[in-house]
Amino acid sequence: MDFSVVIPTKDREEDLAACIESVARQVLLPIEVLVVDDGAIGEGVRRAIEGELGRAGISFRYFKKDKPGSAESKNLGAKEATGELVLFLDDDVVLEREYISSLGQIWEKRGGESRLAGVCGVIRNARAKRRAERVFNRIFCLHSSKSWSILGWGFQTWDYGLRGEQQVEWTPCGLTSFRREVLNRYRFRALEQGRTALEDLEFCWRLLRDGYHFIMAESAGLVHKAASAGREGAFAAGYKEGYNRCLIFQRHAEKSFKNRLCFLVASVGWIIRKWFAAFLEPRSAAKYLLCGLGIIAGNFGFLLNRLCKRNES
Repeated sequence: MDFSVVIPTKDREEDLAACIESVARQVLLPIEVLVVDDGAIGEGVRRAIEGELGRAGISFRYFKKDKPGSAESKNLGAKEATGELVLFLDDDVVLEREYISSLGQIWEKRGGESRLAGVCGVIRNARAKRRAERVFNRIFCLHSSKSWSILGWGFQTWDYGLRGEQQVEWTPCGLTSFRREVLNRYRFRALEQGRTALEDLEFCWRLLRDGYHFIMAESAGLVHKAASAGREGAFAAGYKEGYNRCLIFQRHAEKSFKNRLCFLVASVGWIIRKWFAAFLEPRSAAKYLLCGLGIIAGNFGFLLNRLCKRNES
């Protein structure tokens, strides 16, 4: 099965180069790499990338967008890709040499499952959840008996400590391979505010509701460097997360009393998590505090927008 690799990027030339290098060293090589640029990759970097991929026998295509947006970048890459499978990669990840081959083996083994939408690996350097964090999640409606599930009130669970292969309800799309036919039917939605938060969750929830599932495999690993370049400020990122969380609940959640109550409790818990992290990681305290404030502002921004629309109607 042929893989196309799509890498949306913005102002991370060094990280992108490291990501490309890891792709070029794969045991199973993709047929092509498509870079969708929301920033300004220099001509020299583009030539270096094209040369490295060319020496590995991988086709390279570059697309420059005027309007930034990771959802639009994924959609453009999926539209232009020619492989049977499309692997999206964040521009600040470095793949283990067997990453693509491990995904390919799973697709060969389970490709007959018509409702299998995507397969991904795990982030090796992801932080393990503390015991206190698990207890906190139970109290604030952020827990599920299944890891990588979507709760009925629009929050997600995750745990990179899984073993073997596991069927899951959502995956981080920046390390996931999809059937191209699925991407032809379903597009990523930009939600609000350009390069938005939670668009992966919203995308996977639509697929889940239509009967699709995903596979996450321990055998495929990568390192996520979480580069700071190209990112928005903490308050702006928090605002978009808070706004879009409300938007996702409005669009997809059943409006039962339980779900409304759990959404409220989980929202409060999510903000407290950010501020608690400020005490655990003093070096990043300002970032977490501002992000929490941004989430509150995003929640209120969504409510204000809804009130204005009601008054207009």
